[in-house]
Amino acid sequence: MFTMEKTPHNGRGDLPGITGPGVAPISIPEVDDCVDEYVGKRDKRMEQTRKEVEAKTRLINCLRANADKIGVDAEGSIIYRHENLIVTLRHGKDDLKVRTDGGEDDE
Repeated sequence: MFTMEKTPHNGRGDLPGITGPGVAPISIPEVDDCVDEYVGKRDKRMEQTRKEVEAKTRLINCLRANADKIGVDAEGSIIYRHENLIVTLRHGKDDLKVRTDGGEDDE
């Protein structure tokens, strides 16, 4: 019976000692730099998104905790004004809208 020796796989698919087109990994410094730049910005955005979600959750909880002071409209939504912003939390949902007094929706 024929058996092959198991060797550790490094995940890259490189063939040791073999070079050339279609075998060796391609490395283009310009592309590598762009990949590094993109991944760095993506990772920062993902961290910002996590922080934004936490801040949104705190705001929703704070609005609900103060609903008796703020009041609710006929539909049960909490509407709070802060400077030139209108913050609306729809009743029974985590549907939070933050708009400028001119109507732009920042959600």
